[in-house]
Amino acid sequence: MTSTMIYDGVRTAPILTDAAYEPNASDPFAPRSYAQVLRAVGDLRQDIAMVTGAIRYHVVRDAMVDDAVARDARLAAADGNKVPALETDPALVAGSNAIIIGSMASSALLRAIVANGGFDEARTIAGERESYAIKSIDDPLPGIGHALVVAGSDARGTIYGTYAVSERIGVSPFYWYSDVPVVVRPHIDVDFTEALVVHAPAVRFRGLFINDEDLSVTNWAARKFPVGHGTPDVNYYRHLFEMMLRLGLNTLWPAMHPVSTAFNMAEDDAGVPINAREASRYGIVIGTSHCENMLRSNPGEWEPWYRAHKSEYAMTSNGVEHADYTGAQRARFTGVSLEADRAFDFTTNRDAVIQYWRERLEANKGFESILTLGIRGIHDGGFNASGLDECYEGATVQERQVAFMTDVIRTQRALIDEVYGEGASRSVPQVLIVYKEIADVYNAGLRDVMTSEFDDVMLMWAEDNYGYLRQYPTGREAARSGGSGVYYHSSYLGSPGSWLWLNSIQPALMGEQLRRAYDTGMRAVWILNVGDVKPGDLVTEYFSRLSWDPDMWSADRIREYLVGQARRDYRLDGPDAAAVAEAVSDYHRLIGVKRAEFYTTFYHDFDLSVTDEGDEAQRMLDRARDVVERLDRVAARLDGDAADAFYEQIRYHALSMFDVLDEYVNWWKCRRAVKQGRFGSARVHERASIAAADRIRARVQDFGGCTHGKWVGYMGWQGIMCTNPIDVETWGADIIQRDQYPYLDEPGTGVGAVAEGETDVLRFSVREPRRHLFLDVFSRADGPAAWVIDAPQWVVLSSRSGVTDTERRIIVGIDWNAVAAAGAHADVVVRNAALGEDGEAGEPGDVAAVFHVEADAAWPDAAVGGHGFVEANGRVVMRAEHSSKVVVGADGSEWRYVADEGPHGGVMKAYPQTGRSAVGRGAAMLFDAYFDRAGDYRGIVKRLPTLSEGVEDDGSERSCALAVEVNGGGAQLLRGNRSWIAQKGNSFTVADMGNPWVVNMLRGVEPLEFRVRARAGWNTIVVRRVDPSIIVDGIEVETREGALGASLTGPGESPRA
Repeated sequence: MTSTMIYDGVRTAPILTDAAYEPNASDPFAPRSYAQVLRAVGDLRQDIAMVTGAIRYHVVRDAMVDDAVARDARLAAADGNKVPALETDPALVAGSNAIIIGSMASSALLRAIVANGGFDEARTIAGERESYAIKSIDDPLPGIGHALVVAGSDARGTIYGTYAVSERIGVSPFYWYSDVPVVVRPHIDVDFTEALVVHAPAVRFRGLFINDEDLSVTNWAARKFPVGHGTPDVNYYRHLFEMMLRLGLNTLWPAMHPVSTAFNMAEDDAGVPINAREASRYGIVIGTSHCENMLRSNPGEWEPWYRAHKSEYAMTSNGVEHADYTGAQRARFTGVSLEADRAFDFTTNRDAVIQYWRERLEANKGFESILTLGIRGIHDGGFNASGLDECYEGATVQERQVAFMTDVIRTQRALIDEVYGEGASRSVPQVLIVYKEIADVYNAGLRDVMTSEFDDVMLMWAEDNYGYLRQYPTGREAARSGGSGVYYHSSYLGSPGSWLWLNSIQPALMGEQLRRAYDTGMRAVWILNVGDVKPGDLVTEYFSRLSWDPDMWSADRIREYLVGQARRDYRLDGPDAAAVAEAVSDYHRLIGVKRAEFYTTFYHDFDLSVTDEGDEAQRMLDRARDVVERLDRVAARLDGDAADAFYEQIRYHALSMFDVLDEYVNWWKCRRAVKQGRFGSARVHERASIAAADRIRARVQDFGGCTHGKWVGYMGWQGIMCTNPIDVETWGADIIQRDQYPYLDEPGTGVGAVAEGETDVLRFSVREPRRHLFLDVFSRADGPAAWVIDAPQWVVLSSRSGVTDTERRIIVGIDWNAVAAAGAHADVVVRNAALGEDGEAGEPGDVAAVFHVEADAAWPDAAVGGHGFVEANGRVVMRAEHSSKVVVGADGSEWRYVADEGPHGGVMKAYPQTGRSAVGRGAAMLFDAYFDRAGDYRGIVKRLPTLSEGVEDDGSERSCALAVEVNGGGAQLLRGNRSWIAQKGNSFTVADMGNPWVVNMLRGVEPLEFRVRARAGWNTIVVRRVDPSIIVDGIEVETREGALGASLTGPGESPRA
């Protein structure tokens, strides 16, 4: 058996498929399946033609309006020797290498090949869903000497297998969406002598939600595609459908903001929705979001339907304005008038709403769909139920809401049986999305109905919009036949902070949380809100891989994915690919500290510190610069086409993160400079900040200019810390405005000086690994000022005199060889000096500032030989992954390391993903810590802000708890915030800083305090699992008040014995 020569430099191997598929027990929709497979086969023919050079890949990449007809015309016009012929008669490919493609469910060709005994691997996928097997086979059919055989278990499995061949020959899934170049090769030889068998994906429905698409739709799609049927139109969706299938996805929630034309609005002459019909041709399942029930996109569909049928159904509207938005905001947000908004009320206009749903089901019943059950407001608002009290019984509002929602779902399922056929409500895929107020109704009692009466309906829980799962199924819920799933975000518009710009999700967080979803039984449907797709290419592919095989693509294999992606899309060799993966991982660590979209002028509670921990803000900026420089070195070696793809997928993110940091770090420093009288520095930082803001704007143009202007109008920085998602004009408001820069009216004279931490005392310890602090000497004048520093020689200064017209950072250290064992202390005096004729500092003058230096040179003898952390400078700081020992719990629970997650790039997580540990029986992390003195100290466990909403089957409330024990003492139970807490209204206000979920999400960690009753010498602090899936970042103990400082990420780790 040999590999398959698809193109030998002279001619290409033909592709053989069946002439047709006939309906059968395995596939009653076989004709539809055949058309879907044949369309994908056409794409493979074009892919091969691009690799042989018969069709310039630029032509395909740059085509906006494109379809199967245009593709086939290109193939027909190309060199026939370099384009695979498409045949349906085996006799016409006799004696040649061939590619044979078919579905096991319907293909007579595949059945014959398997019967001949040459492809037993294909038997293993028979009857599965969406599986495929690929193998190079000698003598697969009489007269055919050799073939590459692609067998799918069904239509989509066959399509996925076909695109797997495309990727193997060098056509990236992102050849169109990220402009990844296709390299022409002198011959195409693929080796499938060992069969590739890919079994059914772990998650049944895996898809994307196009959301918050306003910018790309209004500025890009409306310019690049025809608008006769609205926008985005079928041409937009064709590219999206193809990319999804190439990535292995199968489900789409289409764009649904008021700015977009509703997916099903455009119809052909027969009244068939054009976009839905095209999705069916590709093999894409269409669902709708949490606020679009029964395939209806209300912002675009309800108002015209309401106007046309208002009199017929005598519809009423209570006219009460929505509590969260009024006037123009309502129209902008919902897309409908107040009258129509209030009329969308099942309790008062029941028959009309049912008919509205019925008409959509009738029009779309011939296509694969997932029907979203329940009811919400017109557009992501709470449901209208003005007749709730009159129509439904119950002692409380919640009881009446449960009765109301039960009635709605019962009615919808009866409607499904009416439209699709008797019993269809048990077979047509349906989902209840437990999101926002629906979650409240669900947890108030609807959960019992969904388990007893609607067992076959999929349940879908949302995370908190920022990456953390809110709820997972109980044992009873997991056992339901319909299963459950998760609605996840890599982009979000809403308060308290939008992150639309860069799809700033930490992949390790995504991998860890989605694995939690899978392990707890959420395996029926996963949908990723990707915003308007770009620039979230890489996280989208990683999401797809996770949904196929969460074991293979767990969080600890993200770098392996990144290396493979870099090799595939930029043709990098091993070292360069590894360098890119490392740089991207470092970028993701920056996200773990603070998303680029979260830098804001609105509040300062979670700013990076420009004074503490060696200038935390500057260190973050330096890290971002380092990432950019490493990526730039790789980019310089790429050709133009590959460089464009690299920019779109990776460099734009890193450059934008750097720009935002540069903008804000310098703005913070400008504010500080004005406060401290740094006259020249204030202007320098202002200019640097404004220049960075200008780069953010300019990079939008750079992005648009990729691929000769293909993406003009697509990208924007909108959404940086958006505090009011209803008011579109504020989406980009946190580019710092010119009037937000303070200024000094008049210069001063001489110099000033400020030390790290803005303190008068600089403390050093020989135990501290970071043995340098800084002090800034700055000019108060509008020009140069000279200075000298008086300090003993054992105080090591990077400079003892100088002249500056802005500021000079002086690095302060200790010459420990010159310090006695008892330690030392001294003053460091900064003086003004005369400016010499040579431009250097001359004679010292008056005192500008005095700092006291304390140097603790003691390393306690008792600490020697230990194996834990040693107190230094009034604190003990320990990363979770650096515990002295990890012990499996008496209940079998354990702590495991998760790489690249959290603000420090690694965390410890409590397993298993379900079940509570009795206090004292859970897995333990033991931290040995040396304290100089006995005392009662404040300790902090920093955990990632995971959530755990709902109740268990026994009625007990879930929690986010862990326990801490010190030196064998009693357990201290620490309870973290367990739930997403809704804000009041759509706008973020300072009052929301009292909301623990908001604070934890913006801060990135939740600090849980405990008491450390320490003895002098070695102590053991034990952190025990109580609740599942708790994630610990680190432990901090403060032995001197204020020693932990005011930085966002906290102090560096303490020294170890």
